[in-house]
Amino acid sequence: MTEAAAPRAVPQPIGGWLVLLGVGIVLGPFIVLLNLVTLWQDVFASGAFDVMSAPASQGYDPLWPVLLVGELAFQVVMLLATALLAVSFFRRSWAFPRLYLGVNLMALAANVVDIAAVRHLMPEYPLIDGTAVQTFGSLAIGLLIWTPYLFLSDRARRTFIA
Repeated sequence: MTEAAAPRAVPQPIGGWLVLLGVGIVLGPFIVLLNLVTLWQDVFASGAFDVMSAPASQGYDPLWPVLLVGELAFQVVMLLATALLAVSFFRRSWAFPRLYLGVNLMALAANVVDIAAVRHLMPEYPLIDGTAVQTFGSLAIGLLIWTPYLFLSDRARRTFIA
């Protein structure tokens, strides 16, 4: 005699505050793509990379090529990660809250590394400028608001179960 399988819980539709989070999730890959295209145009297509990585150029530092190629690689990884995050969100996957936390912690850590690298390469440049504060602040505030909501709210718990 076989026992009938227990009925699977059906995920709740995306609604409530999750709609607001969804707007950011949808925009995420497009924002990263814009950053990637801007980086490519400003650094690689313009020839700036060739100048910054030439040992004979003024202000050369062997860390410049590493930082620039690393930034490009990170932007590609973030593009894939934000696309995966969006798919996970709309599939209402149980993994979404963990992916959200991981992707945003990775972005926050990269922001700190970027600030430290720029500080090392350009000590005359202000350590914290408006863009750095805005980027760090928006990532940190997003993490502080959405992470507890995703892990503790009944709404999120009932939505991300697929």
